[in-house]
Amino acid sequence: FSKVIDDLITVCKFMECENLSEVYQYLSMFSERKPNIIPRSRLVALLYTADSHRLLGKYSYQNLIVQDMEEAGVPEAIIKDEICQDFIDSVLVRAVYDVLRLATANRARKRRKIVHLLKHWREIQPSADYHDHQIYLKGNFKDESFLFNSIGSWSELWVSRLMLEFLCLGFELDLYALHEVDMMLWSVDFLLQSLSETRQRMKKYKTKLVEHEIVELMAQLQTDSQKKTVKKKSKSAKELKEKKKRLNRLKNEGHKVPVNKFRDDERYLQEMLRNLSSGTLCTILGLRCKGVYKDPDLSFGNRETRYAQRLKCLSGLRPDVYDFQVFQNVSDTSKYKEQNIFSTSNAKLTQVKRIATQLMKRDVAPWFDAYRKKKLMSLVRVSVSNNLLSQTIPSGSGTRKFQHSVQNSFGYLPMIKLA
Repeated sequence: FSKVIDDLITVCKFMECENLSEVYQYLSMFSERKPNIIPRSRLVALLYTADSHRLLGKYSYQNLIVQDMEEAGVPEAIIKDEICQDFIDSVLVRAVYDVLRLATANRARKRRKIVHLLKHWREIQPSADYHDHQIYLKGNFKDESFLFNSIGSWSELWVSRLMLEFLCLGFELDLYALHEVDMMLWSVDFLLQSLSETRQRMKKYKTKLVEHEIVELMAQLQTDSQKKTVKKKSKSAKELKEKKKRLNRLKNEGHKVPVNKFRDDERYLQEMLRNLSSGTLCTILGLRCKGVYKDPDLSFGNRETRYAQRLKCLSGLRPDVYDFQVFQNVSDTSKYKEQNIFSTSNAKLTQVKRIATQLMKRDVAPWFDAYRKKKLMSLVRVSVSNNLLSQTIPSGSGTRKFQHSVQNSFGYLPMIKLA
């Protein structure tokens, strides 16, 4: 009963959230507490109030999505376009609400519901790309390099969250066989790498679009000044003032992205998970190089079939992790030397602790602080344990029984053990 009361108090703190990144982080934290149906049902009522049709009774989903796009790096000109606004109202509001409502399901059901949500996002992504193309055509750009899927890239960020949670819940619920662990670790690593590349592309495109608008405004102001000297008549002073004001704002703030501590924390955490998954995968490959661990001989099926079965629900989406040939090439131990692969593993797993130390120093909301510390310490314990494993197993010690287990309370990635 005391846990129910504690969970209900946590639900009350939900009222302090102010943006989608904070809401998503809160709901992830709440879901990992594994609350029962009573506090979860109270949370549902706050996600969409019947009288005001708003989140927490005060935030419009349309405005929250616009704010989230700005923080993700979608250019202002695209967000304010009518085509984008219509797409937000007709499609994205419901899609984002469904993602947030995932927190009201228990952990096993949550993973099953992610599969159904991904089917919906599989339809949303091509539609987002289509709307991006329509905005490009409307802008009359002469250079095709300005054709970029800004809304589509924003959708990738949300799809990546769902895909990452789907993969990590598989570890928590102990759904993966021993010989599937390296496949899933590679999928997590590849997914987070693709996510990082998407962010970089969005940042570069926004900078390019802002610079293009600055050049156009300067050309227009120069033309207006020439007309004034020749005809002694210019456009209205109000229009000129607005153009100059817009130009100054673009020069000073156009390249900047609104700061959001929760989005930054999420990016740091994803970088930790990427290093942890990549480092653990290198440890497994190093153990194979040592001859300590060997894959079981599958009597039925093969690794490619297993890979397809595990990741079939992620196919047809961006980022694309449904490529066994790439994984097969990465996991080929004949390409690696034992010393090099363990050095790479040590570097990546050590990086986890360094990032955690940086995150500990960052200010955060009081309700999130204790949860973040426990999460970071759990990930550091896993990284240290997996790093020590490669240093304690001597070469030529014979084949050992391979085990993996999720020892931390957050169930992200596994500790590797040899019996």
